[in-house]
Formats: sequence, C-alpha cells, structure tokens
Amino acid sequence: MGELKWFIFAFIGLWVLWLVTGGPSRYENRNRQLLEQPAPIEGGRPYTIEELKNR
Repeated sequence: MGELKWFIFAFIGLWVLWLVTGGPSRYENRNRQLLEQPAPIEGGRPYTIEELKNR
C-alpha cells in the first residue's frame, strides 16, 4: 500500500507542475496549434494553420 501512496503523490506532483507551467492554456497552445516533425526532417517548431496554408 505504501508504494501506491508514493505513486499517487508523484502523479499529483507532476499534475501540479504541469498546471504551474501553464497547463492546457500555454501561450504556444493558443497561438501555434501545430508542430513540425522532429529535428532531422524539420525543426520541431510550432506553427499556425495560416503558416501551413502559405507553405
């Protein structure tokens, strides 16, 4: 039972950390909804739908 308690505390801690860093309403999530492919192919940078249309 002790291991379950530590797992729950760790899970809650990660959730609090996620919430403190912005959660679902982060600046990148609101203004740039899409991500490029990772580094070897593209840069992994976020971009908007308008930027996608202009490509």
